[in-house]
Amino acid sequence: MQVTIKTEVTKALLCMACGADRIEPFRTGVRNRPDQKVVECKACGLQFLHPFPSYDLKEYYDSKYRGTHNCEMDTKRTSEDRFNDRHYELQDNLETVLGYVCPESRVLEIGCAAGAMLSMLQPHVKEVVGLDYNSEDAHYAADKLDIATYTTDLWETGIGHNSFDVICAFHVIEHVEDPVRWLYKIRPYLKNDGVIILATPNLDHPYMTLWDIPEFADFWYREPHLYYFNMDTLEKITNAAGYSGEVTTAQIYNIKNLFHWMYAREPQKDAVAAQSRAPVLINRPTSGGIDVLMNHSLLNMDSDYRNLLMKHSRGDILYYVGGRYVRGADFKKQKR
Repeated sequence: MQVTIKTEVTKALLCMACGADRIEPFRTGVRNRPDQKVVECKACGLQFLHPFPSYDLKEYYDSKYRGTHNCEMDTKRTSEDRFNDRHYELQDNLETVLGYVCPESRVLEIGCAAGAMLSMLQPHVKEVVGLDYNSEDAHYAADKLDIATYTTDLWETGIGHNSFDVICAFHVIEHVEDPVRWLYKIRPYLKNDGVIILATPNLDHPYMTLWDIPEFADFWYREPHLYYFNMDTLEKITNAAGYSGEVTTAQIYNIKNLFHWMYAREPQKDAVAAQSRAPVLINRPTSGGIDVLMNHSLLNMDSDYRNLLMKHSRGDILYYVGGRYVRGADFKKQKR
């Protein structure tokens, strides 16, 4: 994809994160849409599509999104397939939520897909509830997993305020047209001492900020992602919606995936392999056991790679953990 940057200033736009009017074109071209423009706030770094796609978001996520955005490239997958994927990132999400729940907790996941994470969380809490615009996934979670699941927005479900100890939304906020308003409307459904957990791609992704792989940028920017956050802008957005919390990064994709992008200049078809915590260089036994030694060496290298990126806040995913803002107090929710 040929990426072009135009020089004219985009007018009549204010940054949702900081309120500045310094919005300028950043690039033209996202995955499958070479004409789509991305703009950037020069004051804080928030990026977003401009203009937004014109389709109805609920209809798009119900009938079209899963046809073009799956964990395996160029494949059509069912709800059962998505439930069985069991990505390593799913384990990270689960471990994060488990740190803030107890047996009496009620947990809501917005964007629950086919309910994989909620099904693993069920034995540890009192109740799990899911929301997803995709009716096939929502019916799978409800019918196969016995999880109360809705296909509407939270404020349209009839669920009462102060209902949940934890509300989580993994890879949802970047899809929302007005993230501040969306977060603000969710806030009343969280208990006073409840926790909100978000995850979203990191705009300061190491493949773009450390290795400068242009083909990865062409793949990473995509039409369904309306907003692109770094640590600072995600904190500003959540603060504006009435939350107080902390942003950290996690490194989901392994070092072998970095090598693949550096040399093949394209994504791996299997996202589960690309996220594996035990990547392999040699996948068949060899005389002398060199396969074991090589794979062990890569495992150590992968661990160091992940730890270094996260230590320097360059992991590929942002996590936000916070609570309802109380004047004069920072979020200091202790893990249970």
